[in-house]
Amino acid sequence: MNNIKYRYPGSTQPSIAPVKFTDSSIQMVNKDSVRYITIPTKFNIGLIGVFKNPNSSNIRFSEHFKKSDEIKNVYELDYRETMKYHPREMLYCMEELCSKSDIILIMKGGNIPTEHVISISKKKPIFLWFMDPTTTLKCHNNIIDFSRYCSWRSATGYDISVTWSKFIDLPVTQILDGTEPTEYYNMNLKEKEFDVTFIGAKDPEREILCTLLNSQENFKFKVFGPGFNKFHNPSEFNDICNRSKIVLNISRGNYEGYTSLRLWNLMGTGAFVLTKYIPSMFDKLGIMTGTHLDDFKTHDELLYKINYYLNSEKLRTKIGLTGQEYVYKNRTWSNSVSDIIRYMRNVPSSKTR
Repeated sequence: MNNIKYRYPGSTQPSIAPVKFTDSSIQMVNKDSVRYITIPTKFNIGLIGVFKNPNSSNIRFSEHFKKSDEIKNVYELDYRETMKYHPREMLYCMEELCSKSDIILIMKGGNIPTEHVISISKKKPIFLWFMDPTTTLKCHNNIIDFSRYCSWRSATGYDISVTWSKFIDLPVTQILDGTEPTEYYNMNLKEKEFDVTFIGAKDPEREILCTLLNSQENFKFKVFGPGFNKFHNPSEFNDICNRSKIVLNISRGNYEGYTSLRLWNLMGTGAFVLTKYIPSMFDKLGIMTGTHLDDFKTHDELLYKINYYLNSEKLRTKIGLTGQEYVYKNRTWSNSVSDIIRYMRNVPSSKTR
C-alpha cells in the first residue's frame, strides 16, 4: 500500500478501543470500525476538489500542501469539471489518482457518486474535508452517505461536526479553514472611501440588514456580491476592505462555532471587522470580541456599534491590526494543512467496513 502500514486492533490494543473525541458526539468506537494507520514521514497526497476555477480556495489549499515539509507530491483531480464533462470517466480518474497517492483528501465532493468513494476507500485511506454550514450538508445526501467510508472526516464548523457525527454514528472533527496572506493584506491606505461595507451573496437575512443600513443617513454603506451586484475576486475583495472603515461579516444561520472563510479573509486585510454574533466564537474559533474584532446580536446593537467605531479611529485600527496578526499566525491555509496532517497522524481511522 505504498509504504502505508495498517495496524488493526490486536494484542497491543484493547478489544474495544476507547477513543475519546472531544470535538464529536462519539465517545467510543467499536474495534471493527477502527484501524490504526502509520503514515510515512513524507507522503504523496491526492486532492479531489475544484481547481479549474481560478477563484477557488481549493487552489490555495493545494499550494500549501505543496509547501509542506511532510508532503512529497500533490496530485489534483477537479471533480466538478470531470462530473460535468466526463462523468463516465470519474471512477477511472479517481482510481488513477489513488495509484499515485498514499492518501486521498476530498474537499466537499458534492456530486461524487457514493459507489466511487466506496471503491477507492478499499485502496487508500480518505480524508473528507467539508467547509459549508449544516444546511448545505443536509442538501448533499451523497456526502453524508459516502462519508461513512472515509477514514477521517472534518468540518469547518463545530455545530456541523456534531450534527454530522450523529447522522453517521462516527467521529467528525472540527478543522478550520484559513486565509491567504498574499491575497488578503493591509494596503496601508490613509483615506477610506466607505464607512461600512458588506461583501457576500444575497440571502433574506442579509437583504434585510443591507436595507436597514442603506436607510441610514449618518454613514455611507455599500454592499458587494452576487445577487446585490456581482461576484468580486480576491483582489477586488482586498481592495474593498482596505477602502472601508468597517467591514461586516454576516455568516449564514446561527451555528455554534461556524463561520465561512470570509471572516479570515476580512481579518487578513487588517480591516476592522464587525461580525454577526457567532455562538462559542472564542472557544471554537479562537477569536475574541474587543480584541480581534467586535460583534452584534441585534439590529440596534449593530447601528450603535457602527456609530461608535466610526468615531473611534484609533481603536478601530488597533483591533483590525490585532485581528490580522492573529489570523496570519493561526488561521492561514498553511495552518489548515498542518491541522489535517497532525489529525491523520494522531487519530485512528474509523469508518464503515
